[in-house]
Amino acid sequence: MKKKPNYKAEKYMIGAAIALIIIAFAGIVYVVLDSTGIIDNIVSGEPEQTTEVDTTIPTAVIEHEDVEEVTNADGTPKRVVYYKDNVYDGSIEYVYDGATVYEVHFDAKDQLVKSIKKTINEVGSIVYESHSDADQMLTEVEITYYDDLVTAWKKLTTDHTGDKEIATKEIFSEDSLLIEKYVYEDSVEVSHVVYTYDDNGEIVSEEEILK
Repeated sequence: MKKKPNYKAEKYMIGAAIALIIIAFAGIVYVVLDSTGIIDNIVSGEPEQTTEVDTTIPTAVIEHEDVEEVTNADGTPKRVVYYKDNVYDGSIEYVYDGATVYEVHFDAKDQLVKSIKKTINEVGSIVYESHSDADQMLTEVEITYYDDLVTAWKKLTTDHTGDKEIATKEIFSEDSLLIEKYVYEDSVEVSHVVYTYDDNGEIVSEEEILK
């Protein structure tokens, strides 16, 4: 007589296999939960807590990005660091002295490359800015504003890089239109141009004022 298949044994083996899979899966879940501290929270009755560390990029990764930015508590820049192929490639340091901020640039060898000085008025407009390299002053800009402290009235730009010190003084209207421009060489006026405009703000004429 032909023996009937033992379906009961097959069902038992299948059931045992499924049980082993469930147990193994449960063990993996437990290890994961235990490593994150969730098990401890459940046992202690404390709610799960998340911190900034859980959601931010690890410090080691941030340090090797192309650019790393550090800010002060008020959000103003403090330091910018540059990397090339994960190697330090220069930085910018910001130093604050009241209404004046110094922006100092360094190369990959931490040698001074250039520095920028800016003085800000009470509404955040730049009233003075200078650029220097490691050895000398390059340019200076002085800006005078109308009563709103925002609209520029006079802008004086001085270039110290050539044989002669060249200064350009620009006078603006309250509509921010350039209406006069003076050029000086070593403090001697060499050019004075007056501009006129139509109702659309387009230049109508440029008149050179002869001395």
